Amino acid sequence: MVNKPHALILTCLLCIFCSVTSGQNIKGHYVARSQEDGTLYYTMPVSLFKNDKLGDLTFDLTYKQNSKTVTMNFTYLMEQPTSADSIKIINGSVIISGETKKIYIEPYKNMWKHRYTLSDSITNFNSFYTEKNASEAIIYAGEKEYRYKVKKSAWKNYLPIGNKIFQMIELNEKK
Repeated sequence: MVNKPHALILTCLLCIFCSVTSGQNIKGHYVARSQEDGTLYYTMPVSLFKNDKLGDLTFDLTYKQNSKTVTMNFTYLMEQPTSADSIKIINGSVIISGETKKIYIEPYKNMWKHRYTLSDSITNFNSFYTEKNASEAIIYAGEKEYRYKVKKSAWKNYLPIGNKIFQMIELNEKK
């Protein structure tokens, strides 16, 4: 027989476990807006990668229903203004990569803030959130590489959210 304090603790732990494993609440992580030519989905900025010297790489995603292409806008800091050529994000067997387009470079405190954009297929982004082993993002600027390692706890927390957002998009596109 379990005494009352132990039963109460056991019940609380069971409730916490069930609430955590029952699914992530994605409501605050994306916005969907209906437009004449389809729904526009936007994910809120998230920082899943970091460079110990430079800081975080933060990105947001935009997807227009039935376009098959996701646009990733990303921001990072550098000590000097440095034009990026391309980016590669590696997650297990999934690689999102391509040439980048500059949105802006501006001074920020004692650093330079860089904002770039990249487009890739929705299939790659959907697969990106099904792999559990994100490793790094690499920004290429001429001959130089700037590596941003995954923040393991941030990745672990965001993986089910990103997965559910892309699952929702996929379900809403089915006729």
